[in-house]
Amino acid sequence: TGLLLHPLDGRPNRMIYPYTSESQFERIHRFEVSPDGSRLAISGFLTTNGSALHIVAAGGEVELARGEPPEMLVIQGWSADGTSIFFTTLNTNAPPPHELWRISVAGGDPQKIGELASATQINPVAIHPNGSAVAFTAGTPLRELWRMDHFLPD
Repeated sequence: TGLLLHPLDGRPNRMIYPYTSESQFERIHRFEVSPDGSRLAISGFLTTNGSALHIVAAGGEVELARGEPPEMLVIQGWSADGTSIFFTTLNTNAPPPHELWRISVAGGDPQKIGELASATQINPVAIHPNGSAVAFTAGTPLRELWRMDHFLPD
């Protein structure tokens, strides 16, 4: 088991991140592929307790940030140039706001961008390609189902 790539052209599935006895993640919460397709950013729950943000590439796996319970880290996206990752932190025992952060994939201390009145572990944050704006769903989802007619082109 693990994270699979499922090609839509009929080629077989390929394991991208296996859950093994050596895996640091017990469960992947969210993942994002880098803009150039060479790296994978993963956030999830660790086998040792807590949550973390990792980068996986051909050369191996690197931890960029870690949260201790009740804090949870959630990947939100890459910068357009692939040099930074945006993520949110939240207290699993408290309602929003959630904090939005940016961290360099080269490492270092994360930079706090601001706070969002959003359930970012459920509703991802969208980051403008030039990094100048974010869009997010405010509040907590209700028990509703919506249908959008004529949304996709024919």
